[in-house]
Amino acid sequence: RLGYDGPVQPEPFTPSLGDLPFEQAAARVKAAMDSVWPG
Repeated sequence: RLGYDGPVQPEPFTPSLGDLPFEQAAARVKAAMDSVWPG
């Protein structure tokens, strides 16, 4: 644990995300962020 509590911003450069509707792409990015930075 690093103790960092500042803001983070994803940079989803995965080309396959560009092929998805916005809502689906956002949900995938959120799920990925939640798996690393829960709650």
